[in-house]
Amino acid sequence: MLDTIQSLEQELNNTDSEILSQLANQLKEHYRHHYWKIVLIGDEGEYERLNESINRLITAIDASELNDAKIELATIKTIVKDIYSL
Repeated sequence: MLDTIQSLEQELNNTDSEILSQLANQLKEHYRHHYWKIVLIGDEGEYERLNESINRLITAIDASELNDAKIELATIKTIVKDIYSL
């Protein structure tokens, strides 16, 4: 998941919307695939906020709002680090 976040951070500077969309959707798939782990080690607020932030990131990328996408990506990165810091 962190690898995908890092790739998104790099690609946000290149502004290739197709690659950004693919990476954001890949992040969503990582979330879905590892959902059970996130639920076990995170609390309800964390994994709900993570899901919401991923959805906002996808929406921001689709709307070409790169500043909003950067903010959401920073939020996602913080939540993921908080969950896995235990």
